[in-house]
Amino acid sequence: MHAVSSQKYYKVTSGLKPATIIYYMSTQHLSEQEIIRREKLNTLKSMGIDAYPAALYPVNANSVFIKENFKGEENKEQFADVCIAGRIMSVRDMGKANFAVIQDGVGKIQFYIK
Repeated sequence: MHAVSSQKYYKVTSGLKPATIIYYMSTQHLSEQEIIRREKLNTLKSMGIDAYPAALYPVNANSVFIKENFKGEENKEQFADVCIAGRIMSVRDMGKANFAVIQDGVGKIQFYIK
């Protein structure tokens, strides 16, 4: 194995700016394709574009609101299009019917999956 002294490295990169030296040191093990991808990512970031945006869903209810306000047949049309966000805590498979419990920021609710 051959070790490169810092003097040799300095001579090779003496014409480069410090930021370029750091960039070279951090990307020297990457393939050409990976370097190009990182350059494109930095271009997007400099333009103020989020390269990996999180999906946005219009959350319009929570578990407590649904439990307190859903009256069954009386107002089922009010709850026809509900979007709730949370973590699936359990799933139970009962053959043709499935049940799951989702926990959001204020509580838990069970829902039916057909």
